[in-house]
Amino acid sequence: MLGITMGVVALGFIFISPAYAVPISPDKYYLDVSYGMELDNMLLIMGREELAGAITLYLTPVGMKKYGEEHEREFYIADPENPAEPANWVTLSATSIEIGSGQEVRVPWTMTPSKYVGCGTNLAAIMVSDTPTVDSAEDGIVTVRREIISQIHLNVLATDQGACLDNKVDLNLREFFVDKKIPVFNYDDIPFVTRIENEGNLISRSPQGFIDILGFGDKITVPFNEEKLDIYPQTVRKFDNMWTDSEYPDNGNFGDKLLYEISHLRIGRYEARFGVTKNADPAIVSSAYFWVIPWRVLLVVGGVIVVFVTYKLAKRKKSRRKEKDADVERH
Repeated sequence: MLGITMGVVALGFIFISPAYAVPISPDKYYLDVSYGMELDNMLLIMGREELAGAITLYLTPVGMKKYGEEHEREFYIADPENPAEPANWVTLSATSIEIGSGQEVRVPWTMTPSKYVGCGTNLAAIMVSDTPTVDSAEDGIVTVRREIISQIHLNVLATDQGACLDNKVDLNLREFFVDKKIPVFNYDDIPFVTRIENEGNLISRSPQGFIDILGFGDKITVPFNEEKLDIYPQTVRKFDNMWTDSEYPDNGNFGDKLLYEISHLRIGRYEARFGVTKNADPAIVSSAYFWVIPWRVLLVVGGVIVVFVTYKLAKRKKSRRKEKDADVERH
């Protein structure tokens, strides 16, 4: 089966061609519902000025699954006979629209969970395409060549059996480490990898925090999860962070880099102290360690020491030779 991968963006775009790209908003819904309630929503579709003429777009509720540890999602055509499928709880006011240059079309839609709704976060989506659904699915899996997906995250608070008392987000740190086999750096970029598991049944929305780098020199703070990525229920999310000294003269010569390293000296063992404090209860904390060895500075200092020691030894040897010659003359 063919899955698709999509990044997180502020607005979605229909991947038809640059001339026909049509933004939609929002690209994600986060809804709290209970069985028996009906929730009204709105999808905004915007026609770009570059559109040469009116185009027809088709809207279809589809199923969604999360897989992998990064941005992977799988969108599929839901079985219309399955009342437990969240995509079947979506009712669109229109399944096709026409839109032209500079136009905005608002499509109301309703979410009505069935009695088969389950506790926790349920997933669905609305697909907007320039072709009917039957022409844009392969083996039931929606392709991303000419579609855009508005994702629906549905937190179910109560079913027909009562309140979902066991709903929770349960974050656990799997790993936090410096992503280098031998964690020794000069003034290179320093990569960190974090893997956090959500063992609960609710989506964890954008847990955020920091990576503090502590050691010789000023403390450095690297923001964690600035992209506000979510951690889905029963999944592990991988986060990549990088500390980069933005002022370091990467394109400079040896002397430029040496002067910078001397004036911003970092040397020795460092602690990377990791913490997630926003949207994480309890907070997640951990540490990893690495070394900074400024080889240019050490090379120059070592060279100066060698020259100095050589000079002192030569001077001492010369002095002893003079003393020996003086003793010879006295005798």
